[in-house]
Amino acid sequence: MVRKKFDWSKFEINHFHFFINQKINQYGGTIAHVDYGEDNYYEEDKYYETIIEQLEVIKEKIKKYNAIFIDEGQDYDKRWFDIIEKYFLANNGEFVIFADEKQNIYNRVELDEDKRIKTNIRGRWNELNKTFRIGIEFSRLAGEFQKEFLKDRYNLDDIKVPDEEEINMFDQIDKNLSDNLNQDSIFNYLNIIDYKDIFKDIEEYVRKKNIEYGEICILGENIDNLRALEKEVRDSYNIESEITFETEEEYKSIKCSVDEIIQYDTLNCVFKNNNYYSKLLKSRLDEVRRNKKYSFKVVSENLKISTIHSFKGWEIDTLVLILDENTDENVNEELIYTAITRCKKNLIIYGLRNSKYYKFFSENFKQVNDLQFSMYPVLPEFEFSMSKNNELIW
Repeated sequence: MVRKKFDWSKFEINHFHFFINQKINQYGGTIAHVDYGEDNYYEEDKYYETIIEQLEVIKEKIKKYNAIFIDEGQDYDKRWFDIIEKYFLANNGEFVIFADEKQNIYNRVELDEDKRIKTNIRGRWNELNKTFRIGIEFSRLAGEFQKEFLKDRYNLDDIKVPDEEEINMFDQIDKNLSDNLNQDSIFNYLNIIDYKDIFKDIEEYVRKKNIEYGEICILGENIDNLRALEKEVRDSYNIESEITFETEEEYKSIKCSVDEIIQYDTLNCVFKNNNYYSKLLKSRLDEVRRNKKYSFKVVSENLKISTIHSFKGWEIDTLVLILDENTDENVNEELIYTAITRCKKNLIIYGLRNSKYYKFFSENFKQVNDLQFSMYPVLPEFEFSMSKNNELIW
């Protein structure tokens, strides 16, 4: 938290790719229009080469910065640090990187022999072990999660929270730090994950706690299920949502347009054999998802529904994390850890009894519920007997 007033016109706040394209455009270069994906390293390398070429052309025009601060440094490819420092940092300027290697969900960074992120800054990392954000309960959970799942890959943090005197020093610090003893951590375990039934349970919790939907985010990794949930919430509960993916209607429209392209293509069979259809569909969906993520508003009156990946960097009062059948196989521990640290007040996790996380959550959460939804309607009980003619008498 900043304790002094500054002229904010002197600050620029941006994410890496937008910043680079903005500067290339500002100084007369050609913006690199390359699709780079989180798991598409070939295209990312191509993007890197393209922007280096453009920055070399305009480097004499670029106005340098006296100080550059990079947050979420664990999300950076080391080459990004090199680009920022080489082309944008003034001589003798200050270059500061903040990072938590345990939130390395994109696997872009390398670790050194001390299990710290490799950057272009020499020397030992300074450690910031006191959190002014997540409070006692979630600090404890984060620390225990590190010990259980991350100890072999990373150095463990000695997480501390400020005392009351330190909190009072920051007059604008989040109020929940002063009453963090009221934080809820609830683990509901099930045999079958059903998103619609889960939302019924969420709605009941929200009603009891008098929580606004704008203070809630539901996180999961299965976009098909999240998309169906958004439609159910909108149609059945008349609740609008901020989402980081396409709606059910948008998905059907995009799929229909791709089907038409393939249908009228004379090389249909060849394209299908080369995965042309799936690549085209993925490209169209990725474009929509990027736009949805950029327009996603954490501060709004709407419910938030997002993938865990897309919610990284934000935080919310009440966070609902759904760990379904594919979580153990497809979601790494860093992603679960990151999700836990995004919550400020109420953390609710729905998971499976046979998940590898079951034991940890059931032993470390304040409240643990065996939440089994009935799959079949409960029929009323009747008394009956048999007559002499073997007829049922009700």
